[in-house]
This record gives sequence, C-alpha cells and structure tokens, in this order.
Amino acid sequence: MSPSSGSAAMDESETNVTNGAHVVSVLPTRPRPVPDGTVNGSRVERTLPEHAVPEAPAAATLAEDLLGGEPAKADARYDPAAVAVVALLEALGVPRSEHTADTPGRVARAWRFALRGYCADPRRHLTVTFPCEPGAPLVVQAGIRITSTCAHHLLPIVGVATVAYRPSKGARIVGLSKLARVVTEYAARATVQEHIGGETARALAEMLSVDGAACVITAEHGCMSLRGVEQAEARTTTTSLAGKWTATHPDVAEVLAAHRAEAHRR
Repeated sequence: MSPSSGSAAMDESETNVTNGAHVVSVLPTRPRPVPDGTVNGSRVERTLPEHAVPEAPAAATLAEDLLGGEPAKADARYDPAAVAVVALLEALGVPRSEHTADTPGRVARAWRFALRGYCADPRRHLTVTFPCEPGAPLVVQAGIRITSTCAHHLLPIVGVATVAYRPSKGARIVGLSKLARVVTEYAARATVQEHIGGETARALAEMLSVDGAACVITAEHGCMSLRGVEQAEARTTTTSLAGKWTATHPDVAEVLAAHRAEAHRR
C-alpha cells in the first residue's frame, strides 16, 4: 500500500489506493465561503409555490445551531436554497403532493447540516492543549465514522477515518475528542476524500508541534455505488501525511495497521 519511498521527507502528501493503484499528490487548502442566507450580498425574498409551506422563524445563529448538531429551521419563503429545491423538483418532474409539501424546507435544512463544515474553521478545536507525558508517545485514534458529500455529484461518502500524530519532544497535546471533531468537520463539506485527509493532517502539523501527522480514510462513494459503474462494494483508501513522516516511517506503519484492523471490522 506504500508508494515508492525517498530519503527526503514529504511535508504534505496524499496516497490514494484504489484497485491496487497508488497516486501521491499535494493538495492546497482553499478558502471557503461561509453560508449566510444571502445571494451576492443581498437578502433573497422570493415566495415558494403554495405547496411549500413556510417552516419556523429563522434561527438567530445558524452556524452555532449547525455545529451544535441541530439544523436550524429557516422561513422557507425567504430561503434561496429552498427556492432552488422547488425548481429542481419541478425540473425533474416530481409531482406535487401532500408528501412533498414541506420538502423544499426540509431538504434545505438537511443540506445545511450536511455542509455545516463551512460554518467555522475546524482548526479551532486544536487551540486548547495539555502537557504531554515524557517520551512523546504516538497518538492514534481509529474508527472515526465520517460522512461527507462528493463535490462532483453531491452524493454521499461514508467511511471510517484514523487520525494520528506524534508530538515533538516537550510539546503539548490535545484532547482526544478534538481529533474526531477536526476530521468530521472537514468531511462536512462538498469535497473529495483526498482533501479531507490532507486538510486534517495539515491542521495537526500547523496547529501543534509534531514530528508527524496522518489521516487515513477508507470510504464508500455514492458516485460509484448509486450511478455510473454501480460498484456497491468498492471502497477507497487514502493516506495523507504531514510533518516529517514519509510512507516508510515506522510510525506510519503502526498507524496503517491500526486503521486496517478497524476498517476491516466494519
């Protein structure tokens, strides 16, 4: 599963494994907009068709509600996302019925929750640190369930992640739950699997003092199982490394072993 090794350290790399093929690439982190309920800076006030009944009043703090796990309920009449869902349903010939009366508002809320990762910087979870035990032990958290959205087809990506790092000598560590929070929030965007792992590993390397950091993900992609080649059993594994770790580093071998054991259990 490891690509060909080199003596120089790869600061940021992604190793993709699909049907035995290996690809190593460097992916930059791009700035992303935060949804604010406006279009081009202006509040959109369009009325939905009669069957799209308005929901509850708009939430005061959308980002806080989403990141807290509760999707906010916005007035569907003034929600551009709900208006877009109405147009989509009509374009696809979905008939209006009692079942679809509130669908535009529900879909808009569901997508806002699915894409809640745009509401804040996941790296904020790495700002509170604690003293580390002597010896800078390797930290590996395996079995993190992630759900994401394919940026190409807007179909689900569901899988398991392993996040790991080794703090530098004398450096501080973060709470274990923060590792899961970082990767799940990066996943809660319209993205690709390689970026989720790369952004997670880079965040650990940039926010903490580490010898190395890694994020390994094995996931099933709706764009492969629900359409196209229709390979429901296909799974993709990506390995992203940052810091001094390379594919042949002993720590990386231990991280991969932990990930395989957990991924095969699922």
